[in-house]
Amino acid sequence: ILARDGFILVIVNVDSHTGKLLGDPEIISRGFVYLRDADHLVEQIKHTVNEVMLAGHQSLNGRRREKLQENLSRMLFNETRRRPMVFSIINER
Repeated sequence: ILARDGFILVIVNVDSHTGKLLGDPEIISRGFVYLRDADHLVEQIKHTVNEVMLAGHQSLNGRRREKLQENLSRMLFNETRRRPMVFSIINER
């Protein structure tokens, strides 16, 4: 699957007390799309990250990473009709 659709890694830093994002997520793509040419897709990724992280601080009880990956996978397929492997790292500070 990596050879066909590549992967995307999203690294998110959040405040451990409030759940708020600390800056923009870092997005790494290999074999999927060249992010410098995909401004719309980058904005969609950031929007999806914001939605999940804001909703998930109280309600997901540790499932934020899985929920983030699920929502990103769905959004990426809807936007590109491709299914890259999606990984996420949530750093709480």
